[in-house]
Amino acid sequence: MKIYIIGSTGQLGSDILRIFEKKHKVVHGGKELFDVRNTDAFESFIGNKFDAVINCSAFLDVPLAENSVREAILMNMSAPMKIAHVCRKKNIRFIHFSTDYVFDGEKRTPYIETDKCNPLNIYGMSKYIGEEGILEVNPNASVLRVSGLYGRVVSRAKGYNFISLFLRKAKEDDVIEVVSDEILTPTYTLNAAKQTLLVFENG
Repeated sequence: MKIYIIGSTGQLGSDILRIFEKKHKVVHGGKELFDVRNTDAFESFIGNKFDAVINCSAFLDVPLAENSVREAILMNMSAPMKIAHVCRKKNIRFIHFSTDYVFDGEKRTPYIETDKCNPLNIYGMSKYIGEEGILEVNPNASVLRVSGLYGRVVSRAKGYNFISLFLRKAKEDDVIEVVSDEILTPTYTLNAAKQTLLVFENG
């Protein structure tokens, strides 16, 4: 199958590319081919040439989102919705990634996908309304929530992931300060990519 990966140079996208290109014909790019926010350019580019589109692009800087609401909404809701709509029109499979930030963290047991969403910040809200919008315009889309990503490539938005940050601070004999009121499930990007391949190949 021929697959287009948006955001293939990022922390997750690089491993999605690494796994998928072993079994499928992959075209990858991001702003080097077109600006993901320009959905007219996307529709023209995508044509009927692809069997699937995997979107690894997003506005990921949680603190910055509070002061960049428009850009966060554009990247996490508006653009993915329009891409999902194009994929539905052209009968192209669409896979999109979301986050555990759609939840408020009040639940004392592990979250499941059917739990009620209650995002507490702009980033979480933008991802949540993105999920809802994507599935409204394209009910056949797959939305996969990931949490605490780390891998070979660090987040470009932050310049690090929490594993690389801890390693750097340990090497520098720096004090490592962490929050004590947050629980998450660290996710290795290569594992996330392998599971995404399973979702893709098994519907």
